[in-house]
Amino acid sequence: MVNEISVEDMAKIDMGVGRGGVSKYPWDTTPVNGGFSVPLSDMKKTDNRPNPPLRLQKLGVKFISRKRPVEGVPSIVLQRIA
Repeated sequence: MVNEISVEDMAKIDMGVGRGGVSKYPWDTTPVNGGFSVPLSDMKKTDNRPNPPLRLQKLGVKFISRKRPVEGVPSIVLQRIA
């Protein structure tokens, strides 16, 4: 069932973040040779690796990832290499 939403009601709904919106990882702000870590406990599957957005991949942005402890916390460490 489809529900129409009036212009007035749409103005009350936050449509700012969603698919294609703000990433939870700092892909855009990580400099080459810089990086960030994601605790494995934050991952749905510990065998998966986060990938940069396609728009950045098309620009040649590349990251490598390794499972490494960070301050004693099992994590995935991502380093920007290009």
